[in-house]
Amino acid sequence: VDNAINHGFQEYECDSPQIKIILKEDNNFLLLKICNNGRPIDITNEDYRTRGVFSGTTGHTGLGGYQISKYAEILGGYVELPQEKEWNTEIHLYIKK
Repeated sequence: VDNAINHGFQEYECDSPQIKIILKEDNNFLLLKICNNGRPIDITNEDYRTRGVFSGTTGHTGLGGYQISKYAEILGGYVELPQEKEWNTEIHLYIKK
C-alpha cells in the first residue's frame, strides 16, 4: 500500500485516488489483490520479482516487488501482475492455505 501511495499517485493526474484491497479464496491459495487507480505498472511478472528492476519515475531501488515476492515465497505462494485487470494497477498475492 505504501508503494501505491508513494509511487502510483506521484506525478500522475487522478481526480479521486483509490486503493482497494480484496481477499478471496482461490483453490489452494488465499488471493490478496492490491489495486489502485494510479499510474499503471509497466513491467513483466518476471521483472517485478527481480531485485533491482523498477518501473516508473519514482523510487528506483527495485526492491518493492522483489521483497513482496520473497515474502510470498516464504508463505508458500507467489506474486502475479495480471494481464487482464479492472484497475490501472493490480498486484495479486497468492498465499498457500
